[in-house]
Amino acid sequence: VAFSDTNAIEAVFTATKVDGSSVNFDITPAMTKEQVEKAVAGLSSAPSATCASGLDGTVGETTNCEMMVDGQPATRVVEVANVDSAKLGIELSVFMLLPKQQVEDVLMQKLGSDGQPVETVDCVDDVVSKVGSTVECLAVTGNDQTGYVVTVTEAEGDTVNFDYKAKP
Repeated sequence: VAFSDTNAIEAVFTATKVDGSSVNFDITPAMTKEQVEKAVAGLSSAPSATCASGLDGTVGETTNCEMMVDGQPATRVVEVANVDSAKLGIELSVFMLLPKQQVEDVLMQKLGSDGQPVETVDCVDDVVSKVGSTVECLAVTGNDQTGYVVTVTEAEGDTVNFDYKAKP
């Protein structure tokens, strides 16, 4: 079903009961890879996007998309935020994917400004700029190692704020 050039959806019919000539079914919206790419480009004002996959109509399902933002390559995580099966609607949320190097740099700066300078910080992965997203990091000074959990506390536009706590 195409609502516009950047707003199209697939309808997935699933038979739930067959009784003689009567068939009961559920309808679930889904988006092909191409539909997600068009929607994300439209939502992010990027000329185009290349996504890893399409999305089923399941809240919380995600895919990664690559695009150019301000002339720089950027990864965005696209998440199904809401599904309205009756209207064949899927609402998408688009989040920045912050590279682990950026999180490591921010944690190193925060630890230094909080009076705990460290020599190195190593995080296990990138982090999604969604409030509540976390990543584990290890800070090293000499022979001392301290594990931290870094949590996204605020994300608005290109601004992402973190908090950190030492792991127990």
